[in-house]
Amino acid sequence: MKTLCASILLISFNLTLIAQIEFDVTKNMNYFNEVVSDVESKNIKKIQNIVANYDITNADGFNSKKSSTYDVIFKKYNCKILTTYDSEGKILNSNEVYTDMRLPISLMKQILKENKKWYVSSNIQTIKYHHKKNSYKLYQIELRMDNKIKQLKFKTNTKNNNKSYVVSN
Repeated sequence: MKTLCASILLISFNLTLIAQIEFDVTKNMNYFNEVVSDVESKNIKKIQNIVANYDITNADGFNSKKSSTYDVIFKKYNCKILTTYDSEGKILNSNEVYTDMRLPISLMKQILKENKKWYVSSNIQTIKYHHKKNSYKLYQIELRMDNKIKQLKFKTNTKNNNKSYVVSN
């Protein structure tokens, strides 16, 4: 019984400590609001959260006395993100490339509605973010049917959160 009580006390103490860890997400809210979307796959959202919460002050080569920019490459799953942070940890820009990840459902419906009997064989999603310029998402999709191949491109502004796609072929 003493062991059980001690274990419960230890676990509750650890949970209290974990709950007190603070993240300053406000410095990257611009990135988060523009790029992270509820229509993207879970894997994409996971790595975007890592990028938004990354603490540049813990990186090798960081110098707090020097105002500089820092390029950080994140790789996970079929994702690669090159992100530039300022010396305060704010994301200045990012170039994100995702290969063969789940496409947004609204885009898939649009594609399959116009291309019956075709199937998606591969896709590349590119997201370009800049803190002062228009950001966008580009979807390059390869469709196949029998021995035929179609290449489609769709582009959307990140501000409208993938509500409309424009064919950019």
